Amino acid sequence: NIRDSLNIRHMMLQNLEQAAITCDDEERDALTNFVIVGGGPAGVEMAGALAEFCKYILPKDYPEYPFSIMKIYLVEAFGQLLAAMSDKASMNTLKYLKKLGVEVLLNESVSDYDGKIVRTKSGKKLLARNLIWTAGVKGDFPKGIDQKHVVKGNRLKTDAYLKVEGQKNMYAIGDIAALISEETPNGHPQVAQTAIQQGKHLSRTLVNTINKKTVLPFKYRDKGSLATVGKRRAVADLGKLRFGGYFAWLLWSIVHLMSISGFRNRLMVGFNWAVSYFSYEKSNRVIIRNFKPTPYYKTVKETIQNEK
Repeated sequence: NIRDSLNIRHMMLQNLEQAAITCDDEERDALTNFVIVGGGPAGVEMAGALAEFCKYILPKDYPEYPFSIMKIYLVEAFGQLLAAMSDKASMNTLKYLKKLGVEVLLNESVSDYDGKIVRTKSGKKLLARNLIWTAGVKGDFPKGIDQKHVVKGNRLKTDAYLKVEGQKNMYAIGDIAALISEETPNGHPQVAQTAIQQGKHLSRTLVNTINKKTVLPFKYRDKGSLATVGKRRAVADLGKLRFGGYFAWLLWSIVHLMSISGFRNRLMVGFNWAVSYFSYEKSNRVIIRNFKPTPYYKTVKETIQNEK
């Protein structure tokens, strides 16, 4: 959400400002290193954008330390990035990130973080004050639901009509819903398109139920997957069509531009994107409020403990 985005922004800028004045080499390394946990679309897009930000923008603001001393790590517990997409998309993504200077750690999971050192289960230690967690979401559901109806990630098991198992008039959609079937043994992907389709289907279901009409089971229609890896690079899985590079990035831009509500908003965002296409220069990087890291680090440690 917006609050998280602002926290990440202020965390980065404050740490870079602190690195510019510290005399401790180890502390400077920690302040200028970044660790992103989770190799899904959010983690991949974050790593690509951050790599270009550090490579092309920060040297102008902080010429005292070059991009070469800034390390960006992407930690993924599985053996490939973008596990929900095709193998081709995963390989292209890995290639693009390596070109941007991102160090990708596959088959690695974070076991501990104390605010300065990230420890993995294999014993690796990554020095970083900047840690960004993108390793999935966990549902927050009402108390009183039997645990046998809850699956991994606090998702609620539903039937084909999106009704929560064991409940008479309770439905679940989006990230918190898990429709388990032979086709979807782990539930549907936790993405916006799933929530949109389920929301529309549930509205029809409720209207038909009230009017005592036939209710149909939910059927997910996969419209494809897109993920960007920095500027002018992306990967796309559209049915049997799988490709990457500039055209995939252009398609991603068009799809996301059209999803913005309101013509004026589309026009403004499109203009800003057109300007940024020809330049890496962004708006003024002003720290508008103080970022307090303690609650954030506590949250990360709690998240790691819950994953164990």
